[in-house]
Amino acid sequence: MARCLNPRASGGHENPDTAVCCQRCDFLVQGAHIGIYEVVSFIGAGSYGYVYKVREPAPLSRILALKVLRLDQFNAKAQANFFQEARRIASMQHPNILPVYNFGQLQENEQPYFVMEYAPQTILDLFRKTDGTRRLAFAEELVPYIQQTADALHYVHNSGLVHQDVKPGNLLIGRNGQILLSDFGTTFYLGMQTHASLGEVTGTAAYMPPEQWQGNPRRDSDQYALAICCYELLTGRTPFVYKRLEEMWNAHLNEVPPSPQKWNARVPAEVSAVLLRALSKDYRQRYYSVSEFADNYASAVEVALQRYVCQHCGQQNRTGAQRCTNCGADYDTRRCVYCETPVRFGQRCCSHCGRLTLPPTLVDHSPLVGVALRQGRYIIKHVLSQSEETRVTSAIATDAQGRKVFLKRWECRAEPMAQRAKDVAYYEQATGQLAKVRHPLLQPIVDRFAEGNYYYMVQEYIDGESLDERLQKLLRPLPERAVLGYMNMLLNVLIVLEQQRPVLRHYDISPANIIVDQRGRVLLTGFKIAPPPVAPGSRARNEMGRRRTTRKLGISPYMPIQDRPYDQRTCIYALAASMHHALTAVAPPHYPAYPPVRMFNPAISPVLEGILSRALIEDAAVRYQSYEALKRDIQRLL
Repeated sequence: MARCLNPRASGGHENPDTAVCCQRCDFLVQGAHIGIYEVVSFIGAGSYGYVYKVREPAPLSRILALKVLRLDQFNAKAQANFFQEARRIASMQHPNILPVYNFGQLQENEQPYFVMEYAPQTILDLFRKTDGTRRLAFAEELVPYIQQTADALHYVHNSGLVHQDVKPGNLLIGRNGQILLSDFGTTFYLGMQTHASLGEVTGTAAYMPPEQWQGNPRRDSDQYALAICCYELLTGRTPFVYKRLEEMWNAHLNEVPPSPQKWNARVPAEVSAVLLRALSKDYRQRYYSVSEFADNYASAVEVALQRYVCQHCGQQNRTGAQRCTNCGADYDTRRCVYCETPVRFGQRCCSHCGRLTLPPTLVDHSPLVGVALRQGRYIIKHVLSQSEETRVTSAIATDAQGRKVFLKRWECRAEPMAQRAKDVAYYEQATGQLAKVRHPLLQPIVDRFAEGNYYYMVQEYIDGESLDERLQKLLRPLPERAVLGYMNMLLNVLIVLEQQRPVLRHYDISPANIIVDQRGRVLLTGFKIAPPPVAPGSRARNEMGRRRTTRKLGISPYMPIQDRPYDQRTCIYALAASMHHALTAVAPPHYPAYPPVRMFNPAISPVLEGILSRALIEDAAVRYQSYEALKRDIQRLL
């Protein structure tokens, strides 16, 4: 006699040795042969079938998994769709999708089955202690698994499918440690479910986004579910934990998910922000694609890890560490870039000035730090940015009296000497016009000089932070009232620049070049100067071509694509794009056009949304035609 593999307490029924299916339930019998496969044991239940461990005959003797459609799901339509699903999965050739090797029907009752790779572990099994209990994952440990899952889902989405049941139990671990996305039983295909009846809500309640609860799944639904998987691995629980289905439905539609840091303080703030955006109720507020979500998660982890590199011994520590695991240091040599206050190990914001301890573009361990310029008058303290494309460097330095100054450097061509002299004269003229402008909301120029192969411009130091830094620090949109004030002040500056002769225009308006000082004033900085022209066929041009691939004025993502030539309407677009970023905390580019600001931040007034939408029209002829026109509309809201 052979026993069935029913895992329930009342299971294990005895059956004849020749039986394949149990005579009293719909489970397979241990030792039964289905085609060439021998049934070994029961693995678990899927969305609509049972999964068994089976063995191929010698000489291969591979262990595989066999999935059988449950009898309570067995009908003509389900049978047809079961095979359709098997064929569809078998046609998906992707290293992170569980492969299907064979399919057929049981002889006894014609129940359909298919055979797949055996992957006994799920992603949950990777994060266990030595005693077998679960542990919380570190944010950086999830990066490769999120990227692999996102790659698989991107492939699925490009095939016209929505998985609809992404959860840790369906993220299997393959023989080489890779993710294998499994269980396509609830897949949605071109508006029709592959096997479930039309209009039926399918999936796993804890991982379903609002639109899936409403029976309208989208590709964005899988991004939401993947974000919940990350949330669970980092915190040990899903965002919403309810026993009743109605409570779970209400939570996903109406409740704000708590920050992962509430359950695990070790989760970096940057990672929490990425997850919470992917968990937005409105699918339009999530990332454009699941691949973009994975990329942003990886970038957030990369930024956070920089805070956990010990400055004493160079050890890269885990995120959330309070001291170096190698040397034990909790205060290393690092200080705040802006106020020189000692910074604790892993500290994100300065306890004195409140700014980010590691600015977004800070060049760590730059060889320029400590370099003296102009016979020791200026000493470089920190390099804030360095562009290989445009060969422009920005830094904080101190002058002879120990006061901080802002320093900007452009590279000149070294040879021939006549060409170097032309480059110096070019930068002298370009910066000279800026030096003549006096306005309280412009950064004053205090010195200009050439030294070696470089031209330098020295400006007064502004004790404040850029909008870009503020957005990265807060990881949320800025208040509408504050942004309206910023726009009004910046328009005043732009109007003054437009009145200069010749006209001065800022073609690099972006959050990084808008600084809010300690008094709440907004200053416009970062005027971009194009490199000096080079005559075609000249030796200098040939030398430049051999030394570098490009040397041009970089195009900002805040600039319109179609504007030719640039004029004040271009600056209006860039200003509006910067304010759109400030109000939504979503950086450009946006394709094919900027979405309405209320799509990302419903708290914004419809009037301001209309102003920004008009300023962000790609066609310059339809956009605001002057700073004054835009300023009038802004002042009506103040």
